[in-house]
Amino acid sequence: ALRFAKDDDAFLRRWTKEYTLTLKHDNAYELAYLFGLLKKKQLSVNADKDLFFAISESKIKAIPVLLKYGADCDARLGEKNRTALMEATEGGYVEAVRALLKSKKCDLKLREIAEPTPTVTPQPTLAVQPPLLTAFGMAVRSRNSYVIEEFAKAGVSAHLAMIGDVDPIEWLLKKNFGDDRL
Repeated sequence: ALRFAKDDDAFLRRWTKEYTLTLKHDNAYELAYLFGLLKKKQLSVNADKDLFFAISESKIKAIPVLLKYGADCDARLGEKNRTALMEATEGGYVEAVRALLKSKKCDLKLREIAEPTPTVTPQPTLAVQPPLLTAFGMAVRSRNSYVIEEFAKAGVSAHLAMIGDVDPIEWLLKKNFGDDRL
């Protein structure tokens, strides 16, 4: 029925309905088919939000398809302005982290973005801004051994897990033995 839609608007309405259902059911074959139909019509959609949905809802089969058809692994979305890999890491979504690392489309050097500071501060403070981390550094900070293992299996260099200027192994040892300076 999709192939025979009379105009682009009708096609996109029907396509969106089918796409939403297919994404919810995590059907990679159908997703690829739907993106193929879209490509034939020389139309495109922004699938970045759908990549975040697939991560948070454990739609693991959909992740490689979304990346293949244009979802940007490095797009920053959500309240904390994180990339898909950061979101998967912070959420502890091990299978999603594995799928994103396997795609080799994520920039592993990207760091968190500092939260904006208020323009007017009632009193000066001496608060120290925590270090801005990569996704690997976030895995170390959260001490999620399963996620850390996925980064290691993918051959990601340990220097990308630096916590500020502290080696990640040193940081973990300090945290596990009660030194909370970081």
